[in-house]
Amino acid sequence: MLKRAVEGESLGIVTQNNSGEIGEVKVDSLAARHGLTGKATSDKHSNCNWYLTEINNRPLSLFARENDVKDRLNAVGKEISILVQPAAFVKYMKKQVKSMKGCKDYIVG
Repeated sequence: MLKRAVEGESLGIVTQNNSGEIGEVKVDSLAARHGLTGKATSDKHSNCNWYLTEINNRPLSLFARENDVKDRLNAVGKEISILVQPAAFVKYMKKQVKSMKGCKDYIVG
């Protein structure tokens, strides 16, 4: 749970290519002060980015359209909850979903 001091305060989260993947968590930002690190540990030997999978208790599509993530992050209000997963895990899940017959039935719109 992140609590902004004022509405519109930046969270300090920079996403990549209009997806839920977090490319950067700005140093001393609101997200960093609330414990979000710059990288996730995906295994014993490497780090990867974080990936936003839920904002304000609403799941994000892993196949998000342009601005879906940005619009939710900029939602009105001082409190915002986020759920993040290691990007390596999310990329693996996306690959598995795409390989299924009728995969469109499993994609959140």
